[in-house]
Amino acid sequence: MTYPFPIHLAAQQALGISDKDWPRFLKRFFGYIDIPDHDLDTRWPWTSTRQKRGGYAMVHWRANRWRAHRVSFVLANGVWPVPFGLHSCDTPWCVRPHHISAGTAADNTADAIRRRRLATKLEPDEAKTIKWAGTFDHPPSPRIIADLFGIDSRTVYGIWNNQSWCHVTAKPVGPVIGLLEAAL
Repeated sequence: MTYPFPIHLAAQQALGISDKDWPRFLKRFFGYIDIPDHDLDTRWPWTSTRQKRGGYAMVHWRANRWRAHRVSFVLANGVWPVPFGLHSCDTPWCVRPHHISAGTAADNTADAIRRRRLATKLEPDEAKTIKWAGTFDHPPSPRIIADLFGIDSRTVYGIWNNQSWCHVTAKPVGPVIGLLEAAL
């Protein structure tokens, strides 16, 4: 069988598939990819199982369940994309290996924000001010702060407890300080 890209020699071992099952696995995997003939740079949609949440293409083989774009990356590169396989095309069901790269959680989040897939309601200066308000001996109510910034009070708690915006330092910034001081 001819494959749409060269299969890396280390891919079989990385996936842990036996010599006996390898040809059958490849035939099945590539059988679920719809590769357009007309344009070589388009997405390659996965036509089988997708996750309900997120729409990621899924490969089921024996007792294993993998995201198909990660398997495609392994087939092309011989190693797993550690820790994440990032899509350059923003399509979770695309399995074209040239659209997938390895990256960290921070890379994934930065990419999502840059591409406007992950919205952030706060500017860094606002997060700094919220963190600053949490340093008071008697901080204002998280609900009051949340209302001032148009966010949920759980977000305020997350900033105060370094669960979000942990990379910013507590410092009063901008015109909101007057509103915050009036709320105290």
